[in-house]
Amino acid sequence: MKTFLENLKKELEKRHFTKEDIEEILEDHQEMIEEAKNDGLSDDDLIEKFGEPSKLAEDLVGSKSSNEETEEVNTDDYKLLQSFPVLENNVDVIISLTSDDVECVAHDEETIEVFYKKVKNINDYKLNFDGKVFSLEEKKKIGLFGFKMGSGQFIVKVPKELNPNNLSIKIVSGEVALVQVNAKDVSLRAVSGNLVVRQGQYASLDMSIVSGDAKVNNVDISKDASINSVSGDITLSEVTAKNFFVKTVSGDCKGREFYPENVRLKSISGDMKITNSDQSRIVNIISKKTLSGEIRIN
Repeated sequence: MKTFLENLKKELEKRHFTKEDIEEILEDHQEMIEEAKNDGLSDDDLIEKFGEPSKLAEDLVGSKSSNEETEEVNTDDYKLLQSFPVLENNVDVIISLTSDDVECVAHDEETIEVFYKKVKNINDYKLNFDGKVFSLEEKKKIGLFGFKMGSGQFIVKVPKELNPNNLSIKIVSGEVALVQVNAKDVSLRAVSGNLVVRQGQYASLDMSIVSGDAKVNNVDISKDASINSVSGDITLSEVTAKNFFVKTVSGDCKGREFYPENVRLKSISGDMKITNSDQSRIVNIISKKTLSGEIRIN
């Protein structure tokens, strides 16, 4: 049964299970195998009992998905601005703000719900949903250099089954978080805030930031991804993609369990360090360039 466990490990890795999940699954099956052998079952009996590793891995994917709970976001101290019923799953989401924080999260309801707090005048914002496109934007920008002073906070909850063709969030000096929201093409822009992407599946991901940090965790990208940072740091963990381009000027990039098929790395003065535990998953390095920084891939 050693070969069975080795093949099961490979099948789980193909389906992007985390290292911790794989270890736990293999330990559980090793324990079950030992108990079954103590009960007198032969290797042939065990193979028939557990089935093919590929089929077992697929079943575990389904079980993982059905048991995965949608992350709850506390909105107790927020006010509900508006709620929209959603009849189709391919609604586009467009958010464009100046100095506000926004968190876009999935929930179990079939509505788009917008919550806010610390907003001086909610009438400065425009909210619209025509059944195809949802948008949250500012009507005007006031204050020094045309930017609104102060910072409000928004939470936008979208159905977890929603799969926008386009999801775009632009912020000048605020924080952006995208959590458990799946989409086809995702574009995130920030000037002096942080960008966080966690637990999502996308066809493409494009992130750009000037003076803030970018963090991407537990994300699967079927096609192309790029992150461009000027002075902020980039952290990538448990990320897969077809093609990935990472560019920094003076910020550092750290990657852990980062498995794009092809990667390009470019740095001016920042360091880049990629550490992967699974040496069987080959990352094809198309190019790596730096002037005064260091690039290391283990």
